[in-house]
Amino acid sequence: MNLVTGAFTMVDRAENAVRALLDAGFSDDDIGVYVHDSTKGGRLADDLGREYASGTVPPSDVVADRATVYDRLGDRFKDIIVRAPMPDEAIGWYDNHLDRGDILVTVVAGDRMDDAKRIIQDHDGVLYHHEEPMREARPVTETRTTAEELHVPVIDEEVVVEKETRKVGEVVVTSQTSQETVDIPTTVTHEEIRVERRKLDRPLTPDEYKGATTKEGQIRMPIVEEEVHVMKNPVIREELIITRVPVSERKTFHETVMHTEPGVEATGDVEVEGLTEEERKRRRRPAA
Repeated sequence: MNLVTGAFTMVDRAENAVRALLDAGFSDDDIGVYVHDSTKGGRLADDLGREYASGTVPPSDVVADRATVYDRLGDRFKDIIVRAPMPDEAIGWYDNHLDRGDILVTVVAGDRMDDAKRIIQDHDGVLYHHEEPMREARPVTETRTTAEELHVPVIDEEVVVEKETRKVGEVVVTSQTSQETVDIPTTVTHEEIRVERRKLDRPLTPDEYKGATTKEGQIRMPIVEEEVHVMKNPVIREELIITRVPVSERKTFHETVMHTEPGVEATGDVEVEGLTEEERKRRRRPAA
């Protein structure tokens, strides 16, 4: 069994790696996902359409399950790692990454080992056999060269800051309608009747006489006034323009890192060049 594993610190990078593996033709059944962080595991399971199986391990002889993001490794899965074949220390590498909250993506690659490794590396995944960023102390090893030089590596921890976008809130703009009474002054006209009597004391003309003797009934005079009809038209007075503005600020995060300070001690009558003053004081000479 040819097994390729990559470790990811961020959910989106692990998700993109899985999708890239699927696009490259790897089977969903051959891609396993493991994360011991419930927040990352739940989010990753939702994004991939899987179930986050908190507190459970892969069943016997199962490397991957397209329906599950596993919380941790099982004993039988560790046997599979060894049979991959991988050295026993690989199990410790897996466990260490899960303990620190990383996401592990495993691929049963068959004869496409190079393709799987390339896809994982393209998405910033750390392969098992590659040097990974220092996050914990490593044992000091010694290497002798052909010139009989002794090389002792001095190892420090470095801090890698990664930023991930998360939703912290939202702005909801609603439109509410209210009513109010307004006074609108205007001028209208109406007619009233005024009756006036005037004395004439003159004889009727023939036409006036004829009309006065032949017409009977009433004289009708219409009285009019103006009516007011009020119409309402919607008018846009102003508008709101809402813009998301990115604001940068500096924050300082405190993290404890380890630093290796080499110490050299010489015993006997040996001259050593390059010692510090403190190391010279600690030198021990043989008793006379």
